[in-house]
Amino acid sequence: AMQAYVEWVAAGKALKVMENLLSLAEKRQSAFTTRASKGDIADIFLTENSQNIAKRKAEVIDARRNLENKAAKLSL
Repeated sequence: AMQAYVEWVAAGKALKVMENLLSLAEKRQSAFTTRASKGDIADIFLTENSQNIAKRKAEVIDARRNLENKAAKLSL
């Protein structure tokens, strides 16, 4: 039971990390959009960061699913 609890806590912390990384990528996209409109950076940076955002969203979904699985295991 203790191991299930520790895994659940760790999964919750991992989810928070993934959510923070997603938030950072979204803020970066806003900054890149501003810089690209001024001609300061190439548009490829926007494309690459968009891909990064999609990857981070998938990671958040996986982390949330892992947390739910750990919660179900803990409840047993």
